[in-house]
Amino acid sequence: MPIPLQELLKYVVIILLWLLFLRISRAAWVEMRSETKKSKSETTTPAVARVNSPVVTPNVSMARETVARSAGGSQSAQGTKELFLIRLEGEVPRDRFPIGREITLGRSEGCSIKLDDSFVSGIHARVFMEGSELLITDLSSTNGTFVNSQRITKSRKLTVGDTIMVGQNQFVVGV
Repeated sequence: MPIPLQELLKYVVIILLWLLFLRISRAAWVEMRSETKKSKSETTTPAVARVNSPVVTPNVSMARETVARSAGGSQSAQGTKELFLIRLEGEVPRDRFPIGREITLGRSEGCSIKLDDSFVSGIHARVFMEGSELLITDLSSTNGTFVNSQRITKSRKLTVGDTIMVGQNQFVVGV
């Protein structure tokens, strides 16, 4: 092999080793920062008040039965039923999050429901009321939002008992 080609290959290998080192260093830095953020978020309160329920093993059919039995639901001051997202799987199963007019789900600090999940985008999805209908929209997330195991690509109407999957977190719409 000619000498200039050997020199070139030597420099290419050195550059590739440096790139590998930089990639590993960046991954370690991101991991350390996420641990720091995780410890900070444990001390702060979430943007949406949680209504605690007893912890039960998550089960979609059980949650749907519970939702169907509680069809009376709690009512707001205007006399309409108050809707919740009930977490089935994820950080704290059985957490209940009141929907109100709008909530957002994602990893960002500004989201109503902050999810510490690497499969969730910064602002992943939006659940909102439009008139008397409850809708969900995927906000151009990388891994998508699923309703009843089907990926959504545009706004979709939600009904009581529908399951929503955002990253590794599963929710059911309840009253």
